[in-house]
Amino acid sequence: MNLLSAVRRVRAHARATAAALAAPVGAVAMAALTAAPALAHDTWFERVEAGERAAAQPLQLALGTGTHYPRYEDPVQPKYLAHLACVDGQGTAYKTEPARAGRRHTVVRVPGLDAAAFSCVARLHSFEIELTPALVDVYFEEIRAGDALRAVLSRQRAQGQPFEERYLKVARIEGLVAPARPQSAERQPLDVLRVAPGGVLKAGAEAVFEVQRDGKPLADQPVQLLNDAAPAGLWARTDAAGRITIRLPLPGRWLLRGVDLRPPASEGARWESRFIAYTFEVAR
Repeated sequence: MNLLSAVRRVRAHARATAAALAAPVGAVAMAALTAAPALAHDTWFERVEAGERAAAQPLQLALGTGTHYPRYEDPVQPKYLAHLACVDGQGTAYKTEPARAGRRHTVVRVPGLDAAAFSCVARLHSFEIELTPALVDVYFEEIRAGDALRAVLSRQRAQGQPFEERYLKVARIEGLVAPARPQSAERQPLDVLRVAPGGVLKAGAEAVFEVQRDGKPLADQPVQLLNDAAPAGLWARTDAAGRITIRLPLPGRWLLRGVDLRPPASEGARWESRFIAYTFEVAR
């Protein structure tokens, strides 16, 4: 059983009892390259193709959750969205139309927004959960938890303490052209921004991404990159400036995912985690 299955069971129980849930400097060092399926209980955006009448139709985005990108399994119910916003290539905000939940994903419409140069972000409400020791082990492997976190977990287990966590998810999507971002743009708890190149990102070109926590660079953060047409996941770790630099070999759609997990801040407190799932496009 994977982590998503465990979360579903906990949430189902909560609903029944209390109506809950509703390398070189600047270069990436690959920590691992694996063709095994990821246990990626992530929530991400995907652009919905508009077909021949694309120019006359509003930008449509799918938002959902799945165990392995790019296959959705569950929609994000609109009531669980704490924040939803979109900007164009100049950083101008656009109004989003009410989300509509389908069987596997939720559809968000953004009238008037160019499908090539845009950025949209969704932040979900935080939720609390308790995991069994076996599932915690899977979880720590999935997010590439470091020795310091594992040491805290070992101490907790020795004291007979359960693993209780409060988690929050952020999803961002960008088109082929990364938009400009004014300094006044709202900071997200965990986010990814493309630093370079400033135009269209093409296969084989060098790209720079920055991971931010509350608007500040997050150093030494493990992240994984997944392509929608290939099973391999590329693991990397951000440098001192919170950045990774990589040449993406394949065109298509990519997902950059990561989890910033923090141990309890005090006795009896929960672990705190922030998820980011950043989808972007690479041209041929």
